[in-house]
Amino acid sequence: MGLRGLLFGICFLLFTGISDAQSTKSNISDSPFHITHFKEGGVSFYYSGYAFSPTLSYWFRMNYYEFNEFLSLSASCPASIAGYFSSYYGGRFSVDLPITADINFGNRANDITEFPIGGFLGVGGGFNLMMGFGNSISYGPLVHGGFRAAVAERPFTVRVSYLFGVGGTDVNNPSFDSNPNVFGVGFFYSI
Repeated sequence: MGLRGLLFGICFLLFTGISDAQSTKSNISDSPFHITHFKEGGVSFYYSGYAFSPTLSYWFRMNYYEFNEFLSLSASCPASIAGYFSSYYGGRFSVDLPITADINFGNRANDITEFPIGGFLGVGGGFNLMMGFGNSISYGPLVHGGFRAAVAERPFTVRVSYLFGVGGTDVNNPSFDSNPNVFGVGFFYSI
């Protein structure tokens, strides 16, 4: 419960601690330590081998070091959640809470870049729970990456992630992985 609580707490602080709109930049223009915020919304799909889940996603990213207009370092939380309950069909609930440190390049590396395409690579940790279309719960280290471009003159991002579940097979049931790896893909528009 400690790791899940920590991940939830960090995401909560990222979501509620920042009230700026699309992006803001600090007033110190000669220092590479700039705070720039980016927010994106979209859909993500997760698969663990035991479960599959489509979700709604909200991605908060905060640049903390900008090398130039092409390259930056950031911390991000691309959180996803989905759920419903029906007395006839049952219910479904999914949540994905990753915290990552990323290197961003090209398009949207910062708020002044004018490159048409770009991307990102990052590492961190995550927690994933899927119930409904199969059941799985996982936590552990995470890698993700993707590309950014403009679609219909709006910033668009495709994200691919892989969560390495730190569990293993159950001694009593070798066909059951107690903390499976989770593959994810997401599509985001800037909000």
